[in-house]
Amino acid sequence: MPPSVRAVGAGGNTAASTATTFSPPMPVGLRAGDLLIGFAGNGSGLVPTVRPSGSSLIGNVPDGVTYNLDIVQKVAVGSDVFTWTSGSATRWAGFVMAITAGTYRVATPCYGNVGLAQGTASTTFSCPLSTPTDSDSLQIAVFGAQVAGTWSTTNTNPTMTEICDTTSTGTGAASMGGYRSNTAPANAVALVRSAVCSLSSANGATFQMFVAPMHARKVRYRRPQSKR
Repeated sequence: MPPSVRAVGAGGNTAASTATTFSPPMPVGLRAGDLLIGFAGNGSGLVPTVRPSGSSLIGNVPDGVTYNLDIVQKVAVGSDVFTWTSGSATRWAGFVMAITAGTYRVATPCYGNVGLAQGTASTTFSCPLSTPTDSDSLQIAVFGAQVAGTWSTTNTNPTMTEICDTTSTGTGAASMGGYRSNTAPANAVALVRSAVCSLSSANGATFQMFVAPMHARKVRYRRPQSKR
């Protein structure tokens, strides 16, 4: 079975304001041991100076001085808050999701992590190729742009469900669309995920990754020894 998504926090943004810190809502009902994965995009191309406490970096995708997408992970302790800090005020958008404890591989749970900066003005954003190496993986794809747009996708094999669609507004706005696979993607088949933004932008970033499942350990059967 693929890893189970316990909950996804409501997408957060700074609306028309700018800020040096960003704390999107946390998933409701998260528990200690859950795998938390956080995504934060800003419309000024700022690499965060401080990431959420106790987290480790999965990836950072910069698009010059216009957009930055940051992805982190952390095993929950139960009272977690994710906060990113930037060196100057900017507009933010992002979200945090929780993968249920006991359903994901503890050692290196996230793999196949690839990102790409958007370099050409378009409403279509695509992730680089990435290949699942486990037939029961969960696929996650995220798209961000320096524009106050909304997101949609028609990916198939597997189909995907939108788990975030949020945007700030104003000059240097940041928007983000997030998706998860409905079924496990075929093993060892390279995948490209894409999404469409309602507004065209040449500035943004994409990222896709897989979360590996926790496979049950096989118990070896031992034949009872005969008594002599």
